[in-house]
Amino acid sequence: MGVAIDTQSAIQIASKSIQQMTFKDLGDQAAKLDASWKSVRIEDIEVVDFKDGFFMLRAVNKAINKSVYLKITVTGKVLEAMENGKD
Repeated sequence: MGVAIDTQSAIQIASKSIQQMTFKDLGDQAAKLDASWKSVRIEDIEVVDFKDGFFMLRAVNKAINKSVYLKITVTGKVLEAMENGKD
């Protein structure tokens, strides 16, 4: 098991993952995101839950009024990314 990450690190990992998903399909439900997701900033990402060793984060794309939820382990591995419709 690796070193446990904190909330700020989880947000940084989520941000990097979202940027990657604008040009590459990571194989999750959210798959490849359109280019508008490149405008999502750190301030648009929040931890919505932490339990059982997982962070659940939500990133909001204000340009298209959609969210992506990411499940990240305490060691920093992204397990899931799911796109949600309008909030």
